[in-house]
Amino acid sequence: MYQWDCGLACACMVLRYLGLDDRSVYTTDLEELQCGESIWTIDLAYLMRKHGIQVELATITVGVDKSYAKKSFYQDTFNKDEKRIENLFAEASSSNITVTNRSVKIEEIIQHISQGNLVISLVDWSYLHCVWCDGLVSIFISLIHIKTCAIYSDILAIFEK
Repeated sequence: MYQWDCGLACACMVLRYLGLDDRSVYTTDLEELQCGESIWTIDLAYLMRKHGIQVELATITVGVDKSYAKKSFYQDTFNKDEKRIENLFAEASSSNITVTNRSVKIEEIIQHISQGNLVISLVDWSYLHCVWCDGLVSIFISLIHIKTCAIYSDILAIFEK
């Protein structure tokens, strides 16, 4: 089984938690998304919808952040991805995906989880600091323990089917 993307791993965890089959995530689902190995948060939103899950994507960048062209993970495919991602955002509403251009406060995440919903919290690890080290303590560390996965800087709210 492929395990190269944490966003997809989070999607699999959500599907399993909801009692849904996740075996197609790394195969036919990826083929349908036509994203190769370049997974963006909007891809995860479409993946959840494909499995009948209601989602809301809250992001501070609707579309493509041009600075990602310099990030090693996106470098090789950025030019190809840019148009695909812009199209996915443009078509999100017609695909029953709610996209909001905003940051999300921790209180909102906690409230969402306390109502029995799930969250995939994609956070740039370079902004987090070790709880056990001399660095700052991040509340996101505790969220990982409560059904959350962290990687970049978007919030994908998961509502049960």
